[in-house]
Amino acid sequence: MRPQKLILSAFGPFAEETVIDFTRFKDGIFLISGETGAGKTTIFDGICFALYGEPSGSYRKQDMLRSDFAKDETETKVVFLFSHRKKQYKIERNPSYMRKSKRGDKMTRQSPYAVLYQEDEIVTTGSQQVTAQMEEILGMDRMQYQQISMIAQGEFLKLLYAKGKERSEIFRKIFGTWYLYEFQEKIKRRHLSCKYEYENLGNTLLEQEDNIFVSKDAEEYEEYTRYLKQKHQIVEFMDVVKRYQYRKQQEYENFQKQKETQEELYQKQRIVFSQITEKRQKIKDVKEEIKELIVQEKENKAEQRAIKKEYDQIQKELPKLHKKELRFQELQKQIKQYKELEALEKKKESLKNAKERMIRQQEVEERLNVINSLKDKYGPSIEDVTAYGQKAEKRYNMLCDAEHEIEILKNEQERIKERYLKEAKNLSEQRCKVAKTLGSNITKALEDLNFLDVRFEIEVTKKDQISADGMDQIRFMISTNPGLPMRPVQEVASGGELSRIMLALKSVAAQADGVDTLIFDEIDTGISGETANRVAKKMAVISKDHQVIAITHLPQIAAMADSHYFIRKQTDQKNTQTMIRKLNESESLKEISRMISGDQWSETSMEHAKEMKSLADETKLY
Repeated sequence: MRPQKLILSAFGPFAEETVIDFTRFKDGIFLISGETGAGKTTIFDGICFALYGEPSGSYRKQDMLRSDFAKDETETKVVFLFSHRKKQYKIERNPSYMRKSKRGDKMTRQSPYAVLYQEDEIVTTGSQQVTAQMEEILGMDRMQYQQISMIAQGEFLKLLYAKGKERSEIFRKIFGTWYLYEFQEKIKRRHLSCKYEYENLGNTLLEQEDNIFVSKDAEEYEEYTRYLKQKHQIVEFMDVVKRYQYRKQQEYENFQKQKETQEELYQKQRIVFSQITEKRQKIKDVKEEIKELIVQEKENKAEQRAIKKEYDQIQKELPKLHKKELRFQELQKQIKQYKELEALEKKKESLKNAKERMIRQQEVEERLNVINSLKDKYGPSIEDVTAYGQKAEKRYNMLCDAEHEIEILKNEQERIKERYLKEAKNLSEQRCKVAKTLGSNITKALEDLNFLDVRFEIEVTKKDQISADGMDQIRFMISTNPGLPMRPVQEVASGGELSRIMLALKSVAAQADGVDTLIFDEIDTGISGETANRVAKKMAVISKDHQVIAITHLPQIAAMADSHYFIRKQTDQKNTQTMIRKLNESESLKEISRMISGDQWSETSMEHAKEMKSLADETKLY
């Protein structure tokens, strides 16, 4: 992002509309100087507010941005024109502030509002919408922008004190390692997807456990209660249920066999019943025959009587009738034998049938006992028992499928973990390699900034647990004096040292960060003398390939300016105004002279300023 024009209206100390044109210079150092409290940092507040709806300093709030010296009718707003990746953008934004009502003398609150243009066409409107769009266009939020592009007054300390994740994001931007991060995020998303699917399936199985019943008298019941609803023991729970369901499946299969046996027995009973019915019919038929024989016997008796009646008549013919009598006696004897034989047959058949009935009845009773036992466990009817068996079989199949799915997910998780560890190890090796080179380059840059016998290292150690950022933990370690051990930068560096360390980091990263414009708000805090000279030279090196906008109180840095602006406050008896204007060469020399000597400049300080400017021009090789 490269600023082109900034328009401030009733913003901060600027009561009227103030225009700062950055197009009058391209690369080099755009310098702003002036007395403390004149409003120099307001320039950066305006840029940051236009982009993100908040000023650059963390202590300045939106309701503090309205100028106390502005006229009632003057609108408070910022207009910022800039280019980014060969596209032209313009933002118009106003903060929330109290203004005079258009009707009457009452005060009303102006709501925040913003408009974003691209090539004179509106992209989006609304304060939050414009902020979100700018984060997408620039690829960084306000905090990252301040730490990468805008090193605001005191804000550069936050980079060194930033948490690991936040620092990683910043240096990812600086050193162009987004491709590694994108691959890392891809693996992370896949890992989280598998983890979510695995946990979702686990939760589903935990919910399904409510529908899985193991009877208290079962041998698996103790293990069942131990693993029930234990998220990390689903596999053990499934093993118990699998054994229980397998045993129940065996019982069900035995029941099916018994059911088939019962049906066969029932068919046999039907056959026996049919046979008994047939026997009964035969007995009935025999009885009918006996009745007929009795009737016949009666008829025979009648015939006997008739014969006897005639006996007297045929006494004379006795010899002839003797043969008939013998025949009749023979017939009576045969009838008697037949009746005795028939009675014996009936008794034999009855005994045989009684024995068979007793055997069959015993078998039926045993089978019924088994069936009644199953009914007591699984339902009041045969249909209920059959339905339970089918349900148990369905649950068993479901658990078998779930176990297979979990096994697949476990294998996939292990495969992803192996790949992650491989890539994390590769990333760690690259980090160690780059850390060594980068540490050496930063050490050299620090030596250029008047650190004597300095050692700077980027410590790469293994974390206790792996994460989405890999397996490494990174710290900036420094030793500023001989014999001192390496310690974290934020624990040992003073304010002036931190300023130079930050400048060293930016000078090393200048060729890789992809940021067009760097903004330094009094990064020279806490330094002077030869150190100030070296800081100025290093800023000049950075400005070779970047547009540098800087606020400074040091004449050494001011001498390096390619375009010098001066901010001052002008006060009369009624109002105070802040003015900014571009200095020509002679005015710039006077300002450098003032910075050397204080409020009053002298011939000596002017000669010193000219010498500084001459040395600065010789230092810059562009």
